[in-house]
Amino acid sequence: MPTVNKAAVAAVVGPADAAQAVGEHLADLLCGYAPSHHAARAQGLPTIGVSHGTVFGCISEHGVPMAGFDHEFTTGALFGAEAQAFMLGHIHRHQSWVADGAAGQRCIAYPGSIGRFHYGEEGDRGFLVWEIGPDGAHCTLEPTPARRTLDIVFEGKPDLDVLRSVVEQQEVGGAFVRVRWVVADEDRHEVDRAAILRLLAGAAEAKLEGRIVPVARSRAQGISRMASLDDKVRAWAAATGVNPTPLLACLAKSIAAPPQDIVEQALRFDEASAESDVDDGRSEDRLVVHPVGAEECNHSH
Repeated sequence: MPTVNKAAVAAVVGPADAAQAVGEHLADLLCGYAPSHHAARAQGLPTIGVSHGTVFGCISEHGVPMAGFDHEFTTGALFGAEAQAFMLGHIHRHQSWVADGAAGQRCIAYPGSIGRFHYGEEGDRGFLVWEIGPDGAHCTLEPTPARRTLDIVFEGKPDLDVLRSVVEQQEVGGAFVRVRWVVADEDRHEVDRAAILRLLAGAAEAKLEGRIVPVARSRAQGISRMASLDDKVRAWAAATGVNPTPLLACLAKSIAAPPQDIVEQALRFDEASAESDVDDGRSEDRLVVHPVGAEECNHSH
């Protein structure tokens, strides 16, 4: 069965109905093959269907179910042809469907692809060996050499300790490894790409994909046209849902106090904070980092 030109169908039934019409016409055509297949089987001859297309509900090589009204086939329509075997191409993941009936065991199958060409592909790779007779058919996947791919996904910043453990358990030597993570915009500089690449030094390829989540900032409309700082603080507080009273009080003190007094007060506050840190030992805690190497320590600080 050659591939149907959907544009030709759309010219007859209209673009909106073209996809569904293709499936319906193919189902009618497949059903029309059944009598000749019955006659062939009565003579001891197996029958085979070959085509290229998508079966409703099949799974893509990335694990996505192919559900929709724009796919050419259903398993019911293919089995309706009463052929012992239906060999399909298009989907790069091996999968099969089997049905038993008066025509014997019938089988529909995708061989998938013989290689693994993209990250995230699931399932084995190989070709199919078919055994077909007038009373039934079945197929066996024969694996082919294919490159190994490994996906390591972090919901936040990459954890180097976790990554090191995965590298040891998964034996990434010679594999194609992709590391993905999601971080906020202000934390993007904390991802040590060099350290990740060092851990994946034995991989055939290391691909790093970071997704940056932008920071959503609230803006107060017209704040730049307000004359006083008090009005600007009130507008900002209204936009962010903050109580403006303590902010206005702090602003008033800052405006009334001489600059030298503000500097001296800030210095006294820093000295008091430093003494408190020495007393409770928090000065040491500031220097404690995860043992991931001197390079990352320097980068983190």
